[in-house]
Amino acid sequence: MDNARIPAVYVNNDVVTSAMAARLAASMLGHVLFLKNQVPFPVSQLSRMPGGNTTTRAGKLRAELLTSMDTLSSHLITTFTALSTAYALRGCKSTFSPADTQRHILAGRTSTTYLSILVGPSIGAARARVVFGVDGLEVRHWGLRVDQEDEAEESEEEDEEDAEQGSEGDVSEEGEELSDEEGPQGSDSDSDSDSVEESDRPHAVPSPSISFEDEQQAFRIAERNLARTLANSSACDDDGGMDMASEMAPTQTHILLRAPRRFSHPAWIPRQNMSGSLDVMVDEFRADSNLPPISQSPERSHSNASKKTLKSKSRVEGVWIKARKDVDGGDGPESRTSPADVDEMDEMIWWSWDGKIVGFADW
Repeated sequence: MDNARIPAVYVNNDVVTSAMAARLAASMLGHVLFLKNQVPFPVSQLSRMPGGNTTTRAGKLRAELLTSMDTLSSHLITTFTALSTAYALRGCKSTFSPADTQRHILAGRTSTTYLSILVGPSIGAARARVVFGVDGLEVRHWGLRVDQEDEAEESEEEDEEDAEQGSEGDVSEEGEELSDEEGPQGSDSDSDSDSVEESDRPHAVPSPSISFEDEQQAFRIAERNLARTLANSSACDDDGGMDMASEMAPTQTHILLRAPRRFSHPAWIPRQNMSGSLDVMVDEFRADSNLPPISQSPERSHSNASKKTLKSKSRVEGVWIKARKDVDGGDGPESRTSPADVDEMDEMIWWSWDGKIVGFADW
C-alpha cells in the first residue's frame, strides 16, 4: 500500500481483535461526524460538556446524537464478535451436527471486512462516502470452548481407529502375523500421519489474555494513531493524500457493514438490494489503496451501471486498520474460493445499522 491514497493504521498485535475493531470503528465515526461538519465539536468533547437545556431543539439533537453514539458503540462490540464468529463458521452447513461444526470452524485465521459511513439524506443519496476497512480481523468462534473441539477430534480419531481395526480383522492369519511384526513401525507411521492431519485442523485458540489496563492502553494508543493518521493525511492532500474535512449541512449518517449472510445481530438489517453499488464503492476504496477489486459476486450483476452512477458522486474516503506490519493481510472469504463455490449462507451482503444518527449545527 505504498504511495496509496488511503492511509493505514497498524495495531501492535498479530490480529485485530473484535474489541479493537469496535473501539476504532466508533472512534472513526466520531472523526467523520466532526470533519463533515455534522457536529460543532468533536464527539468526545461533546460528551464531556455540560448538558445544557435539553428542551431546545439543539439540546434535543445533541442528546439524541450522544445517545445514538453510545448505543452504536455498545452494538459494535457485539457486532464484530458476531462477525468474527460468522467468518469462523464459513462452510458449515445447516445439516452439520455440533461435532461436525466444531471440527469445521475456521479458527486461528484472519479476515478482511468493511464498515461504511455514508453521510447524506439516504443511503443512495450520500454526499460523503467513508470506508473503514479492517485487514486482519481475528476469526474466532465465540462461545466455543477449546475442550469441546478437542473432544470432537478425539471422538473422530477413535472412530477411524475402530474402522481400521475392523478391516484388519478380515485379513488372513499370515497377514496378521506380518502386521504384528511390522506393528511398531506402522504405528509410528500412523502417529506421524495423525499428527500432520491434526496440525492442519483449525483450533479455537483464544487470543492471549491481557489485563484490562493493558487492553485499555492499547485502545488509547490505537485511537491516537488513528487521529494522527487522519490529520497527516489531510495535511498531505496536495500530494495525493486524503482530506476528509468538508463543509456539509447537518444531515443523517448511515452505518453499513459488509458481512456474510449467516451473520446474525438484532441491530443490523440486511440490505442485499444495495450490495452491488456498495461493493463498487469498496472497489474504489481498494483501488485507492493500490489493491485489486473484491471478487465478483451474484449480487453485483448490475455493478457496471452502479459504477457509472457512483462515479458522479463524491470520491470514496476512508482508512485501513491492519495488524502489525510484519503480518500479511487477512484471508477474506473472497480470496479462498470462487463465487460459484460459495455457500448461500457465506455470500457477502451489506447490512445497515437500525439506529439513527442526525447531525446538528446550533449550540
